[in-house]
Amino acid sequence: DRLLGADHLSDVVFVDQSPIGKTARSNPVSYVGAWDAVREIFATAPLARQRGYTGSKFSFNSGDGRCPTCGGSGFEHVEMQFLSDVYLRCPDCDGKRYRPEILEVTIERQPVGALLPRVMNVADVLDLTVNEAASLFAGDRDVIRALQPIVDVGLEYVKLGQPVPTLSGGESQRLKLAGFLAGAAKSATSSRQSLATRGTLFLFDEPTTGLHFDDIAKLMRALRKLLEAGNSIVVIEHNLDVIRAADWLIDLGPEGGDAGGLVVAEGTPEDVKLHASSHTAKALRDYDSTLGAHKVEEGRPLQAVVRERRAPPQAIQIINAREHNLKSMTVDIPHNKFSVVTGVSGSGKSTLARVLVGVWPVRAGAVRLDGADVFAWNKDELGPHVGYLPQGVELFDGSIADNIARFGTVEKAKIENAARAVGLHDFILALPQGYDTDVGPEGARLSGGQRQRVGLARALYGDPVFVLLDEPNSSLDDDGDAALATAIRTAKERGTTFVVITHRTSVLGVADKILFLSDGTVRAFGPRDEVLAAINKARQEAGQARPAQQPQATPATALPAPEEAA
Repeated sequence: DRLLGADHLSDVVFVDQSPIGKTARSNPVSYVGAWDAVREIFATAPLARQRGYTGSKFSFNSGDGRCPTCGGSGFEHVEMQFLSDVYLRCPDCDGKRYRPEILEVTIERQPVGALLPRVMNVADVLDLTVNEAASLFAGDRDVIRALQPIVDVGLEYVKLGQPVPTLSGGESQRLKLAGFLAGAAKSATSSRQSLATRGTLFLFDEPTTGLHFDDIAKLMRALRKLLEAGNSIVVIEHNLDVIRAADWLIDLGPEGGDAGGLVVAEGTPEDVKLHASSHTAKALRDYDSTLGAHKVEEGRPLQAVVRERRAPPQAIQIINAREHNLKSMTVDIPHNKFSVVTGVSGSGKSTLARVLVGVWPVRAGAVRLDGADVFAWNKDELGPHVGYLPQGVELFDGSIADNIARFGTVEKAKIENAARAVGLHDFILALPQGYDTDVGPEGARLSGGQRQRVGLARALYGDPVFVLLDEPNSSLDDDGDAALATAIRTAKERGTTFVVITHRTSVLGVADKILFLSDGTVRAFGPRDEVLAAINKARQEAGQARPAQQPQATPATALPAPEEAA
């Protein structure tokens, strides 16, 4: 009944994967405060001084320098009834955000190591990746100070002007972290004298969701910088690499729901690992054993896997698609199979997800289902046939039944079947109002795992023929993982096509096919064992010490042995 030590904190900040903003005007460069410094640089350009332009002329959020049609967003927002909203490139400014006379103002910056300077207008700067901007503006202290935290959290591949609604949940969470690091850096440079200040307590909810193993190390280094600045960090996490790196570990349980809520064990990871009945302790012991005993198998060359023959008919075809970080991607995803998409952060996984379900059109190329153009579909008619679970489930203030059915027809039997498939039915029946229970604004009355299961039930509602799940294991415990595996197995037996974006080894281990992305391109796509062998070979050639694990599915989550895809 007491909280001790709060007087040592200046603030408490909760950092989750909820979207940073829903407008296309929000982007990484403005979020970390770097755009203010860039606008002032453009205001000092000769043509800007001649015309009397100030820094406000180069704002895309306000003022008369922005495009009057799209209001500086570069896109037109089209609301959809069943699926996520669609953004179309502005026909007047072609996505450049500004009036033509503003684009006439240019500056010169010389990249590190380049012989000649580069001439750019504001639209050109917004089209730079963070890595390119850091090289061009290396001599501009205020700009590089704000951009460096984005590099530190592993988001150097995003473009300065990329709309934040297009970021995945994991990318949004890391951008929030970069914003805090940028603020700390600004405070440190504004005062030359060291001051004794109270630190901030940061609470992170599943920060590794959507991150590849190699990206987790970058995240941990960024968190360490927050600690070095005098702050404290509490992380809610299931990733065993993060758990093993913690200074102090608190294991709650012993089970979930009504059987939980107690402290099972606490201490250093080495101390907790010795606990006899803790599920986390057993997982740590098994993980250490797996790392020490696993062998690397020789694999086929990546080129041989990429060139593997695929049957184009009766498939989801992505043909020479370019959008955001997708670089002329071509791949056929077979029907009636369980395909897993994996790759490091920034490889194009979340962009691929939006493209596959027709939410975000490609700048070039095509996406076809059995030869039909996805973007020519009537989205209202498409809704009942396509199930989509994006990162960061968005629930509205209404009943559980309405949230599962979304805006479609509420059919009790179908709703209960969907909830039963993800292990949510018994929990709902135990509530006083059952399926009529109000979830509160954005699902606030439900836990993270319960919100995730409602989102999964929504994706499976009505027996869709194609289901795409983006990091579906986020916030799920072992029971939730088992329920998800059972739901996938059952729906797959009915002929449903599943595409899952994940890094969970338990999911990789039961996939029919694995699609391995790197830098917006397909590095390998084929049967599970062949692709994992190809990933191992690529890591060995790159000199990486730890190979990709051959995943082992636990009995609770095991699916039938994968068949050879056509």
